Amino acid sequence: MQRLRDTAAGADAALVIVLSVIFLLLCLFVQHSTGAWNAAFTAYPDEPSHFISSVMIRDYFASGMTSSPMSFARNYYSHYPFFAVGYWPPFYYLVTALTFLVLGVGRAQALLVSALAAAGAATMLVILLRKRCGLVIACCAGFLFLSLPEVQHWFSAVMTDEMVAFL
Repeated sequence: MQRLRDTAAGADAALVIVLSVIFLLLCLFVQHSTGAWNAAFTAYPDEPSHFISSVMIRDYFASGMTSSPMSFARNYYSHYPFFAVGYWPPFYYLVTALTFLVLGVGRAQALLVSALAAAGAATMLVILLRKRCGLVIACCAGFLFLSLPEVQHWFSAVMTDEMVAFL
């Protein structure tokens, strides 16, 4: 009986992973097909500051963190005055900065974070709804979430909204 439960749990975990990958690929397809990877930072006035804030934290990590974070930020602000980490808790900026360290700095890399967060939110919908509504309805809810124009707009922008929804 325990082996059957373990097998079912493993199948559930594999299903969640497969759905997460499909959701991520869907998000990346939407971003690519709408030209989001090459668009200007005009989705919302805060978009450039979210990007620059993430770049600043990435640059701080890349500098070896030899100075205090506050003095580094003050110096950075004197050269690039359009950032404001205080808008949101820094988790979004930390994740995006780490992505920049691994993949390089660019709009497409920042949008990958938004796509991952949107796919994560859709996956969470599936996980939360599956036991109440069944697998088919839960999967439909995840796909419906990602098909909403407002959701697609925000996961195609360098904004914190999808990360907040996911968390």
